Amino acid sequence: MRDLLLFTSGDVLNLVGLTQRQLAYWDTSAVAHPHGRSAQGSGSRRLYTLIDVLQLKLIRRLRQAGLPLQRIRQALINLSDMVDESAPLTELEVVTDGQRILVRRSDEQIVDPVARQYVLRLPLAHLLTEIEREMALSLAGSVSEGDGRTTAVVLHR
Repeated sequence: MRDLLLFTSGDVLNLVGLTQRQLAYWDTSAVAHPHGRSAQGSGSRRLYTLIDVLQLKLIRRLRQAGLPLQRIRQALINLSDMVDESAPLTELEVVTDGQRILVRRSDEQIVDPVARQYVLRLPLAHLLTEIEREMALSLAGSVSEGDGRTTAVVLHR
């Protein structure tokens, strides 16, 4: 159902909060093209899909965060080239610090699409679980050896 929705330039301007000049510039500078129907001469109407509107909204937010349009363009190009990403754009999460763009993929990995570099993601809760499991195995080994020692460990979360 979502794929069947098409939006005019006027709709996009209202939904995304752009000016006509920005929208036209982003189209001609290869940042974001309408996939419903592109402009075909003077007076023709561009038609945008819902994914186009989502992409334009993302670009606007990244621009508001201070990222240059060239970096955003490169991130979007590289992200679309990542053939090993099975999820559609709508399932990804974009994070920025105003300097870099990071994308959390469907497999929970984080990538910097501009640098084409994966970023280490280390949830501390997973590390704590790993430590607890290793402690349990260690304690089980001590008890089975019958050394007579008793150890009590309490972890607070």
